[in-house]
Amino acid sequence: KNDLSVYYKQYQLLQNHVKTLICYSGVYNIEDHYSHETKRNVEKVSAMNPIMSGKDNFHLYSPSLLVPKINEIYNQFQSELEELLSPTRIHIFHGDSDIVVPLDTSQNFYTSLVQSEFHNHSKSENNNNEEEDLDGKDKCLHKFKIIKDCNHFYIIFHLMQPSERLHKPLISELKQIIQ
Repeated sequence: KNDLSVYYKQYQLLQNHVKTLICYSGVYNIEDHYSHETKRNVEKVSAMNPIMSGKDNFHLYSPSLLVPKINEIYNQFQSELEELLSPTRIHIFHGDSDIVVPLDTSQNFYTSLVQSEFHNHSKSENNNNEEEDLDGKDKCLHKFKIIKDCNHFYIIFHLMQPSERLHKPLISELKQIIQ
């Protein structure tokens, strides 16, 4: 139970200040990414292990693993939390040619969000902000977009350079989110 309250406190601090989170080609499960780095033989030069104070702490910094914990807290205290908190909208973008961070990292994080009751809870006034999920069947507060012909670095570099081919589509996506 103490473990759950730590997750809740971390989430509450973030949620009270952030209404929309935009994620680009991120690492959402540290243990999975460390395994990916090991397969690429870069784990010894990676900052992942020392920054997280060792492998035993990877779960504490992995959003894909935190969402189910937050959902568990929400289910326990649903009536108290519904009026106090509204979920943060999360927009995830990932390039289909990314070899640094595998695409399935973002897909798995998005799936954990979609499956989370808390993260899909929305009051009636929030319904205009809902997006369709990957299958187009259900509605949720989150969006996942795969950027075609985009590697790990293009997604950010193209945002910064108006002359790059992905600049306009990425800026257009950001404008839609902001509005």
